[in-house]
Amino acid sequence: MRSLKSDPVTCQSIFKLPACAELKLIAGEKGIHRPVRWVHYIEDFDYVECAKKDELIIVAGLQLQPADVFLDFIRRLQAKRVSGIVIYRSKDDEFPCEKEIIEIGNTDNVCIYSLPHKVLLAEITQNICEAIFQSKLSQKSMESFIYSLIHGEIDAESSALSEAYSLGYVGKQTYYCTVLAFDPFRDDFGIDHIRTETSHIFRQNCIMYNRDILYALQNYEVIFLIPYFEKDSPELINKVVLDTIQKFYDHGLATKAVVGISDPCNELAGFRDAYRSAKNLAMLSYFLNIKTLCCQEAGVYNLLFAIKDKRTIEKVYHEILGDLIKIDKVEKTDLLNTLFAFIEHDLNYQETAESLFIHLNTLRYRLKKIQDSLGIVLRDPQNIYKFTLALNIHKYLAFLQNSGQ
Repeated sequence: MRSLKSDPVTCQSIFKLPACAELKLIAGEKGIHRPVRWVHYIEDFDYVECAKKDELIIVAGLQLQPADVFLDFIRRLQAKRVSGIVIYRSKDDEFPCEKEIIEIGNTDNVCIYSLPHKVLLAEITQNICEAIFQSKLSQKSMESFIYSLIHGEIDAESSALSEAYSLGYVGKQTYYCTVLAFDPFRDDFGIDHIRTETSHIFRQNCIMYNRDILYALQNYEVIFLIPYFEKDSPELINKVVLDTIQKFYDHGLATKAVVGISDPCNELAGFRDAYRSAKNLAMLSYFLNIKTLCCQEAGVYNLLFAIKDKRTIEKVYHEILGDLIKIDKVEKTDLLNTLFAFIEHDLNYQETAESLFIHLNTLRYRLKKIQDSLGIVLRDPQNIYKFTLALNIHKYLAFLQNSGQ
């Protein structure tokens, strides 16, 4: 697996930068994977109010102030949820309040670094900022490539492919195009916060599954391409997807997250249809309230998606259930929902009655009325097949209406 240029800059990754060679982590090791969104140099206590979440703060000179004032300053920075604090040692290599500061860092998982006085502030600041810019630029390149790919704007001669190869894309490799749709945990989450956390999640997945997973975030939807190798087990894709959903919950990004998974694709021209398939399945998965839905599991919904004229689907639905719909309308009964509940509970009387909050005898009466009105035997396999199809069509039409299609 490549070390991607699009990897987010973190409290750990800055150690790889030339200017940070003498940086020493002295506390807050559990926060080592926190992202670094920007770097600020503070030489005034009042600047704390301007510090923002996930920023790396470099402090020089202030540690010469009284110990209680300096410790209060560190605690205020911690309360701002900065990603880390770099403290310059004095010319005499002194580090005031070191024991107390280490305790603060370890208690709140804030990375505390010490840096020798001889290291130039401009060099370390410039080096980290350049890494942040490079990461953002590469991420934009990855997203641009994926957007072009799913809109059918890239072919084998495209210049965008060379950049895509450096980001981890492999030509002719089999990929599963997946779409993760989610409801944000909080309405006030900015896109930068979601983007940072998403980068961290996918970096973890790349390491865990030893493959370059390309992804793009737009609004509350993540499109990602999962490479699939010959040696992989059939369950791997679903495992990656479920793990990604769980990480969205663990990182506090989502109250609900679902994924649609396309059929495997290894041709540039096929990714457009693969994305559309995954997008439809994600939306349907959300509507049906199930975590994941892939083409192999979608069953009859694949056929319904392929039918462009909704009137054809509605015609089949009314051919099967038209008489029952009329009876419900004229007699103010609830036979249609009773039939659907009976089908969904695998013809189990007790479970069906409980789901409808009705007495068992009431259920038996309704089912007999359905059979008598339609002149059928309800448990006949052919009738069960027809009514199961009608139930799926009912859900699909409701899905189309709900999604404005």
